[in-house]
Amino acid sequence: MAKSGNLPITVCFLALLQGAFSHSGISRNADLQRNIYLEVKNAPACVRLLNATGTVGCASEPVSAPLLFLSNAAADPMPDDCMVLVPEEQLSAFLQRLQVSSALRKRVKGVLVLPGSPASLTFAERFPLAQYAPYATSDYAWNRNGTNVSMLGIGTIPIFLLEGDVAAQAQQHAGENALKGFRGPVHVAELDATMWAAGNASACITQGTCLPLGGHSVWAALPPLPASGSDHRPILLVAAGVDSTAFFHDRTKGADAPLSGLIAMLAAAEALGNSSYADVYRKRIVFAAFSGEPWGYMGSKRFLWELHSGENSTLGLSLDQIEQMVEVGQVGRAADETGQSAFYLHFQRDAPFGAADDLVKAFLRAGDDKAEISEASGHNPGIPPSSLMSFLRVKPGIAGVVLEEFNTQFINPFYHSRLDANISIEAVTSAAIVLARALHVTAYAGSEVPLLKVTRTAVHATVAALVECLLTGAPGLGCQLADQLISPVSRGEPMHYISTLPSLGQDSQDPSLALKKDIERFLWNFLASRTASGPVEGSSGKQGGCDFSSRRCMEGAVCVGYRALTGGSAGRGRCLLSTARYVPSYSTRFCCKDCENGGPFQWALSNRSLGWEAATAWPPDPMWTESNWPPGGVPQYRLYQREGEGTENRLLMGGVVVLLLSTAATTVAQAVYAKRLKQR
Repeated sequence: MAKSGNLPITVCFLALLQGAFSHSGISRNADLQRNIYLEVKNAPACVRLLNATGTVGCASEPVSAPLLFLSNAAADPMPDDCMVLVPEEQLSAFLQRLQVSSALRKRVKGVLVLPGSPASLTFAERFPLAQYAPYATSDYAWNRNGTNVSMLGIGTIPIFLLEGDVAAQAQQHAGENALKGFRGPVHVAELDATMWAAGNASACITQGTCLPLGGHSVWAALPPLPASGSDHRPILLVAAGVDSTAFFHDRTKGADAPLSGLIAMLAAAEALGNSSYADVYRKRIVFAAFSGEPWGYMGSKRFLWELHSGENSTLGLSLDQIEQMVEVGQVGRAADETGQSAFYLHFQRDAPFGAADDLVKAFLRAGDDKAEISEASGHNPGIPPSSLMSFLRVKPGIAGVVLEEFNTQFINPFYHSRLDANISIEAVTSAAIVLARALHVTAYAGSEVPLLKVTRTAVHATVAALVECLLTGAPGLGCQLADQLISPVSRGEPMHYISTLPSLGQDSQDPSLALKKDIERFLWNFLASRTASGPVEGSSGKQGGCDFSSRRCMEGAVCVGYRALTGGSAGRGRCLLSTARYVPSYSTRFCCKDCENGGPFQWALSNRSLGWEAATAWPPDPMWTESNWPPGGVPQYRLYQREGEGTENRLLMGGVVVLLLSTAATTVAQAVYAKRLKQR
């Protein structure tokens, strides 16, 4: 009885609901589809970094506004409260305009970048890190197309990169908004780039709202150091960078700068390690892959500080032993259409810097029909941006050269951008061969140097394999070469932005997956295996394989090829007579409290290096950090259609009417039901 008595009320209520929603214009399926969110989590976004003086980059709590396509960065006027779609080639000009116009910043709620194929794209300075140069010409344009946009503090305006079909869809929706004059239903973007840190690096480290940018550099010696430590042999240091940066950090590629130089160095190390001359070299070759160089030469500076402090990470080395240095810079664009490459040697020509004559002669002799070697122009102010700048600051007497593909200015139009994605394997192969020959002559240091036999086919194969591992999404670190050396956490392309350093281990040489990144472990294992003097014989060689816990190698040997995620005996490595070490890379103004005791750890400020920095006239340390993110997929964005003001008002009124009617209906139903209960 009660059910049948309530039926007319229920029917009436449903009819009212149907009428309200039909009147609002969203009852049809197509209308409902247009109101569904297109949501992208962990999207590529501009992020907030903090340094010693403040913030750069951007961060924002969730904000939404209609989509507006801006084909020209100088276009005006612009409606209030808009989400601007900007072609990638216009981004620098638009952000520079935002920086100087407070009125524009009030109107623009966010920026969505449409990917393109510009002829040039570089957000770095015209002279990257000019304050570290060993000369005063800080206005020289090594990077002639540089805009320095990467160092702008954009504030609370979120900036996202759109990718794939989403970019085309957003541009289409922005066009529809413009056709309707932004009246009625409009297409909207909601951006969320919430980050917690504010102020500067000192404040956020103290508050625990950020983490240091950082990672680990890797070095290896050829021949290996004796088990006793050092034989005081002079050192020829060979260096290359590991990581790069871009406006959208997690889309950093760095193929030419710095990975072409890194790959050439690795291939040269293999060629020299395969020869039989290492034991008779009068100079020890030390190969160093520095992490964090785009951030105030963080890797090379920390290496020099640990060397000065006598840390375990640089055991067996001393600054006094380093007599010469060769750096391999951008070499991946050196080849022309025929495969012929041209390289240039950059060096400091005048006192007080060490004379590089012997190195220059060795490189000039190393050229062949595939590689032409020349001295860079004497009109250059000095060496280009490079880790060599760090070493000359601490020890000016080092004789150093930088091998580059350019003479007076970068030829890479995509320096420090996501489009620095392609290199010539032929050019890198030529660079590796030239490097190996020049290092052989210099390390042998005799009047009659034996010929180093280098097969171009073999070097080409090594370079191609390294490119496959380090610069492709598939297989990436799932490549055959990496499978022989490590078990990567991620089998795709490794990240080429240094990112953050959550903590340090009790032992700087602990290769645990939680402490060392995939690319760091790959570099360590590659260099350790290629510079090894041989396997450990007998029981000390750990028959059945080694690991880093119960099956450690003897002193003077290292465990190469241990794959932690493989498990069991199949994942064990081999004990090789080799010297390879990790060196932490992060600001010298930070320390990790209680990391050496196993925690609980906390990052803190440190003044320990200030005296050393003052004595060697370092610029103030930038103290780079990255703000923490809240959990839950940030940064993220959503695209959807928002109903017009009239529709929203009708929906509101309809909702109010439905609420009142449903309340009244419920009251009547309760009264009727109560009356019937009493009658019973």
